[in-house]
Amino acid sequence: MKQKLPLLLDCPRAAEFCDKVEYHEMDWTGKLQLRLHLLFCADCRGYWKRNRKLTQLLQKADLHTCTEQEKRQWQQQLQQAKSQESAP
Repeated sequence: MKQKLPLLLDCPRAAEFCDKVEYHEMDWTGKLQLRLHLLFCADCRGYWKRNRKLTQLLQKADLHTCTEQEKRQWQQQLQQAKSQESAP
């Protein structure tokens, strides 16, 4: 039986590691495994760069979530608009 080297990642696993690194959920061994994979895989390097760029843009955008009250108001407005469209 052929054993895999523990430091080598396949591409789906490397993509998962890229995501975890962006959210600071990866330990140093995972980061090392990812770096080794990125040295040899151009596709995953591209994914990693796009992922980092997206994270930077989201941080720069200073997005915030809606309050529950805002959500309810929008739902009511949508329901009213829908009922007005369906009325003869």
